[in-house]
Amino acid sequence: MEDLDGICILESVVWGPDSADLIIFCDACPRGLGFCCPSLNLSFCSLIPDTPQLKSIFFHEAICIASALTWETSLSSYMPHHLLIYTDSMDTIEPFHTMHGKSEDYNMIVFFTVEILL
Repeated sequence: MEDLDGICILESVVWGPDSADLIIFCDACPRGLGFCCPSLNLSFCSLIPDTPQLKSIFFHEAICIASALTWETSLSSYMPHHLLIYTDSMDTIEPFHTMHGKSEDYNMIVFFTVEILL
């Protein structure tokens, strides 16, 4: 990683699923969300409040990914170098890939996860 006058440039490294140190599976539905980490034998879930602002399943999926990443970074004894998060929604992956969501709410989630990763 280089630092050029305050700009951080990350080197891209290609690796496959077999190189993952930790794998997390995420999923959401209109009533709740959850993620599990089979290698640690742990799962987490939460109900979603019934509010009109939170009706998009893609938003729920993005919150689930951010929650899984937040949990993973809280592990004091386990710090993976290659984290793999599975989800069943390509529409949810796109804002993380392009760094641009369909609304400001998505952008806040994406930027939150970038902050955690940095």
